[in-house]
Amino acid sequence: MSVFSCVIKDVKRYDQKVLYGFVIALTKIGFWAVLNYRLGKLMREQIKIPILKQILWFLTGLTRLVINIITGIDIPYSANIGGGFKICHFGTIFISSKVVIGDNCTIHQGVTIGKGGHNTETDEPVIGNDVFIGANATVIGAITIGSRVRIGSNVCCYKSINDDMTVVANRIRVIKHENSSVT
Repeated sequence: MSVFSCVIKDVKRYDQKVLYGFVIALTKIGFWAVLNYRLGKLMREQIKIPILKQILWFLTGLTRLVINIITGIDIPYSANIGGGFKICHFGTIFISSKVVIGDNCTIHQGVTIGKGGHNTETDEPVIGNDVFIGANATVIGAITIGSRVRIGSNVCCYKSINDDMTVVANRIRVIKHENSSVT
């Protein structure tokens, strides 16, 4: 899928009318990070002239740093993210370098998607299409998340999940200590 068609799919997640959706998307800070990822990946992969490539590597690295500082979202250009990617709320979002994310995925603030160990070649998740990842969820390790999966808030997902599943965190437990003044 081309970068242009991915951006169109990203925009359509905000509104089906592309022009209106683009205006709305530009007001969403999460979209800034996704657009920066798309354009940076395009420039890094398509430009073949050596001196121009070095200049673009520097500029795209600089824009990634600025986006990271402004938004708290870190998406490396080496990640592989399908079209229709939507970040609903910005802040403290980290996606590792070799992660694969399918089409029409949605993530919220505080999400980490990345390595679960020391093997840098094979220790990153593959996420299917139409996946929702709730606030502060963590998806780590060499696992596969199927399509149409819903991962709830505060879930630490370290095992593969089949298609059409919903994963939620354990319910809270109150532990009362005898010497505690809090009940």
